[in-house]
Amino acid sequence: MSPMKHLVILAFVAACGAGDYGGPIGDGGSVDSPSGGDAQEGCNVQIQLSPADPVAGPDSVVRAASAIVNAPGVPAYTWHVFLGTTTTEVPFEFAAPDGSQIVFPTATANTYRAFLDVDVPGFFCPQGQASITALAPGANQTSMRVHVVPPASEQRPPLDKLVIVNGGGPTTLADIVLPPGKHVVGTVTGGAAYLRFTPTVGKEAYVEAYAGVDGSYDVYVQDAPHDVLVIPSDPAYAPRLIVGWMPSETQLAVDGGTAIAGVVRDPAGASIVGAKVQLTVDGVPSTLATTNTLGQFTVRAVTKAGAVVKVDVTPPAASGLPRLLASSTTFNLAQQLTVQYASSLVTRSLATATVRRGGNALPNVQVSVVGTIGAGVGSVTAGTAKAATGEVRIVGTTDATGKLGLRAPAAMLFAVTEVAPGDLSVGGLDLTASVPTTIDAPAMQVATTAVQTATGSALPGVDLDLVPVGPLQLAGAPAVRVSSGLGGAITASFVTGGKYDLRFSDPDNRGAMLVVPGVTRSTVLATYKLEPAVTVSALVKGDQIIRGASVQMLCATCTGVDRARPIAEGVTGFDGKFHLAVPDPGTN
Repeated sequence: MSPMKHLVILAFVAACGAGDYGGPIGDGGSVDSPSGGDAQEGCNVQIQLSPADPVAGPDSVVRAASAIVNAPGVPAYTWHVFLGTTTTEVPFEFAAPDGSQIVFPTATANTYRAFLDVDVPGFFCPQGQASITALAPGANQTSMRVHVVPPASEQRPPLDKLVIVNGGGPTTLADIVLPPGKHVVGTVTGGAAYLRFTPTVGKEAYVEAYAGVDGSYDVYVQDAPHDVLVIPSDPAYAPRLIVGWMPSETQLAVDGGTAIAGVVRDPAGASIVGAKVQLTVDGVPSTLATTNTLGQFTVRAVTKAGAVVKVDVTPPAASGLPRLLASSTTFNLAQQLTVQYASSLVTRSLATATVRRGGNALPNVQVSVVGTIGAGVGSVTAGTAKAATGEVRIVGTTDATGKLGLRAPAAMLFAVTEVAPGDLSVGGLDLTASVPTTIDAPAMQVATTAVQTATGSALPGVDLDLVPVGPLQLAGAPAVRVSSGLGGAITASFVTGGKYDLRFSDPDNRGAMLVVPGVTRSTVLATYKLEPAVTVSALVKGDQIIRGASVQMLCATCTGVDRARPIAEGVTGFDGKFHLAVPDPGTN
C-alpha cells in the first residue's frame, strides 16, 4: 500500500470516528485496533512495543511486533512510523522475514506512533496502531492534574485526575476516557436550590446544578459516591452537605436546621439595622439574615460539634463601618451570638473631600474605599469571645461638585476611582487623623514590553492577562487581556497606583505560561521570556472521540486559589486530542 493511500484510509477512519489516527494508547506499549464496519467479525490487529520505557539516544531502538487474531491465510504487512504529532516518517528495518516485526530508532525524546495495515486475501482487518514515548536521558518527572469538561451534548460529568509529565521532551498521556454519566432525576424537599455534586474521589470534578421551584433537578454525574451541597433559596431551610450520597438516592432532603440568633452593635453599643450576617459551619454556609430595628438576626445552619465556625458581618455602607470576620472552633451556637464593634473604632465623613483629576473635580464618578484592618476592630462572642478582623469596601458616587458623601473607618485605606468604564486609578487614603481635602485620580499610564521564547525569539500572538491584586482586587476591578503583536511587542494601560499579576500564555504552545506577581507600571520589564516548555498530549474519548472538550493542566500540590488557576488550557480538536505546553520539568 502506498503512503498516500495509507493516509487517505486513515483520514477516512478518523472522519467516521472509528479510529484514532496517531492517537496515544493506555499503556504506551500496545493497542487493539478499532473495528471497521466491513471488517471480518473478530478480526483484530495488535502491535506490541518494547521496551516499555525506552530512553532516547543514538543507539536506542524499539521493536514493534504484530499479533493478528481471527485472520486465516498468509498476511502481508505494511508498516508506517511517525514522529510525534507530525506526518514525518521514521525509518525502520524489518526484524522478521515475513515482515511481522520491525525495529525503529528513538534517537530523540518524543512520542513515536506505529501503524500496521494487514492484507489477508478475502478478508479485511482494521488498522493496528500503537504509540510509545522515548524519555530524555535523566528526565525529571512531575505530577500535574488534568481537568476535562466535556461539552453538554456528551451528557458526561467532568474528570479530574493526576498525571505524570516527563522532562526534556513531549509527554503523551494514556487515553483519557470519560465514563458515561449517570442520569439522575430527583427532587429537593426545600424547593428551589443550588446543588453541587462533588465526587469523594477526584473532588475537583464536581457538577453544579439548580433545582427548580418545585425542587426538581436533572443531572449527569459519576456513578460513584458524592458529597452534595444543597443551598435552598427558601430561608426557612438550612443549607446542608449530604455526605456519601449515591446516584440511586434521588431525594435530597433538607430541613430547618438549627436557628442561631444574635445581635450586631456599633462602637457605641447601639443596634445596627440592615447588617447582613452569615455563618459558615465546617465549610457549609448558613442562611443569610439581615438585622432588624433592634440589630437582631436569626440564621439557620446545620451545626456540628468542634467544627470551624466562621462569622461574616457586612454593615450597611452608610455606617462607614468595616465588614467583620471571625472564626473559632469553640463558639457555643446555642447561646446568643453577639457582634460588637470596638469602642475605639472611629469613622470619618468624606463629604469635604473633592475627587479630581488634573486639578479638575470629577462629578458623578464611582469611588470604592477599600482596605483591611487588623485585630482590634471588633469581636464576636458566643460563649467564647474572638477578636475579629476588618475588611473595607464602601462604594459611593461623587455629586455634581466632585464631593464624596461617604463615611469610612479612620484607618490607612485606598480610594479606587472609576472615571469611566475601564479607566481607573488607585490612591492612598489616610484617614487615621483627618480627612484630606482632595482625592486625586491620576490618568492611567501606558506600559510597553515584549515577550520572547526561553531562547530569546520574539513571540507574536501571546496573550497577557493583567489580573488585579491588592486594592484593585478588593474594589472588584476586572482582569484585562492584551496580545503581543509583531516582534512580540505588547502595549497595555496600567492603573496608576495599581498592582497586577501578569499571566503570559501562548495559544500556539511555543512556551509555558509565565506568571509574574505584583507588577506596577514602574516595575514592568522591557522583555519577558516564557518558561521552557514540553508538550502534553492525549486523546479524550467516551464511546467515541470527544471534540470540543475543555482541558486544563493544573498544579497537583497547590492549595487555595493557585489550585484552581490553570497552568495551561485548551480544547480538544476535531481528532479528539489536545496539545498543551507546560513547564519543562527538565533533566538531571
